[in-house]
Amino acid sequence: MQALRAVAVVIVVLYHLWPTRLTGGFVGVDVFFVISGFLITAHLLRELARTGTISLPRFWARRARRLLPASLLVLFVVLLTTIAFLPDSYWRQWIGEIGASALYVQNWLLAFNAVDYLAAENAASPVQHFWSLSLEEQFYLVWPVLLVLAALASRKRSAKTKRVVLLSTLGVIGVGSFATSVIWTSVMPASAYFVTPTRMWEFVLGGVLAFVPTLLDSRSAALRSVVSLAGFAAVAVSAFTFTGDMAFPGYVALVPVLGTVAVIAAGAPVSRFSPAPVFGLRPVQFVGDISYSIYLWHWPLIVIVPILHASPLGTRQKLAILAVSVLLGWLSKTFVEDRFRTSSTVQRARPRWVILVAVAGSVALASSGGFAVSTLDARNAEAAQATLDGSTGECFGAAAIVDADGCADPFSNTGAMTPAFAKTDTNYVADPAGGWMCETPRGDSAIRNCELGNTTAPVRTVAMMGDSHSMHYMAALDALATQNDWKVITYFKSACNGTGANDVVLLVRPDDQQPCADWGMASQQSIIDDDTIDTVIFANVSEAYFQNNGAETIQPARYTTMFDRFTAAGKKVVVIRDLPRTANDADGPDCLAANPDDQAPCTTRASVSLHADAAAEAAASSTDDAVRVADLTEEFCRSDICYARIGGAIVYSDAGHLTNTYARTLAPFIAAAIDE
Repeated sequence: MQALRAVAVVIVVLYHLWPTRLTGGFVGVDVFFVISGFLITAHLLRELARTGTISLPRFWARRARRLLPASLLVLFVVLLTTIAFLPDSYWRQWIGEIGASALYVQNWLLAFNAVDYLAAENAASPVQHFWSLSLEEQFYLVWPVLLVLAALASRKRSAKTKRVVLLSTLGVIGVGSFATSVIWTSVMPASAYFVTPTRMWEFVLGGVLAFVPTLLDSRSAALRSVVSLAGFAAVAVSAFTFTGDMAFPGYVALVPVLGTVAVIAAGAPVSRFSPAPVFGLRPVQFVGDISYSIYLWHWPLIVIVPILHASPLGTRQKLAILAVSVLLGWLSKTFVEDRFRTSSTVQRARPRWVILVAVAGSVALASSGGFAVSTLDARNAEAAQATLDGSTGECFGAAAIVDADGCADPFSNTGAMTPAFAKTDTNYVADPAGGWMCETPRGDSAIRNCELGNTTAPVRTVAMMGDSHSMHYMAALDALATQNDWKVITYFKSACNGTGANDVVLLVRPDDQQPCADWGMASQQSIIDDDTIDTVIFANVSEAYFQNNGAETIQPARYTTMFDRFTAAGKKVVVIRDLPRTANDADGPDCLAANPDDQAPCTTRASVSLHADAAAEAAASSTDDAVRVADLTEEFCRSDICYARIGGAIVYSDAGHLTNTYARTLAPFIAAAIDE
């Protein structure tokens, strides 16, 4: 079993260090799930056979002694490192994930962020890998309870009947989980990767194997060797051929999972072709023995080292991380895991006290970041006020790049606006109708409007429509509405093209394809039916949507059809060309925080960061004078260089959305486009 653990942790670590070389190394996690299912179920079955029941407190106490000391140590070290050495722009996300990891709900937090359009671009945190450990802990919490209930339901039956009931319980759970995995993965692959229901079947297959541990014992050693080699081959093929673009887990995960089942079932056969001698070598057993600790330490090093070093990892740094991970893994196993697991004092402690201390430690660690976050909130409040106080000058924000010659050093990485504040300076605005934001949520088609400016007797009424790349101009439109006595009615749905075409989809959100189409048609009709609306401002993210159900990138004709509907109803249309992406699609504030003296590493070339924009192309090619393009590229870029901080204002709140502060400085330029 240690050899299988060694294989699993090696392919995971190599995948994280060289993701383009071992593209499917993430399947190592699936190997761990099967191993856990087998070992834990076998242990519980032995206890059930010996005592007739399962002591839940003793089981959970053993798990706590085995797993929590090392994991809490790693989380504590990451927390201290974050606060002591990392820019505070990282604090909020990372401390939140440290708390979720300490409470073993990290997988659900990542699943939520994966489907939250504005959180999907979060940078990887140093505890992101705790999602799999969280899932395992949830398995340890639920699995013995289910077995106890199944045993109680058959307590007056024969041993054979009890076995059938227990196995049937596993079968029902496994089949249900696998079906859920296939369906969920096909509909919402981003979240399906992390959630417990889509992964439980992998534990179940390992658990089923625990009922028949001698399945192949009576077979020849040669046959068992073939089965073992085939199992290892299935895992290896998965590691080298699978890619992150695949819909996973789903049915595809059967390959590494069944491969692992085959290896466990074959045992350690003695024959000429058996892999047992190789995997029995001391280095292999050593790596397997410390695999848990290696897994804990390697990912924080991969994430934190390049930030502290202010450069991407090179081959030498990666090899050093590999060596340090093994060293830390050995130290952690020897002086933390084994110390708590074998300590006579800890072993003599009553299970309920072990559980109480474990829970208290997890809660304390999860809560300890609160002080740092409160400190960050105070800093952000000061930065917000300082930014507001400094925003009245003629060289603040977009005005500085327009008058680059008249403004001293418009691209200096200085100013009162801090990267940490920029991350919070987003377009989340309270919805007067009671919703979370002024937008229609995923899976919904009902229109949610917000009204800005003069809502009773406006000089004019403007509709603002699009996805989150329209919504991030709200601060600008709000300023224009206030200054000019306008009324602005918003129509927002993140990750939705708005054309109303049934065949257009955002590939990572196939579940929202029809709701998006319905919302698009409903929003268009609502705008058309409102005679007070004279202008529609439209903006969408470029190169995100695909037509013909994903077969090709969306074409301008899809938007032309929508614009023609508006102009036929007497509306003018202004399409804002999408803004440039950040350098390497990295988080803008994090980049500025990591490079406080010079924003050059955070700049990018317009020729690289400006992508094809079908909506803007449709407007530019329109022969209707009522349709215009507002190209704000010059408010982001000069001489083919696009900047992350302009006139003291930070442009981006993440990798592709504007801060409210910079958006407000764009108001005069959007107004000029409307006036044209």
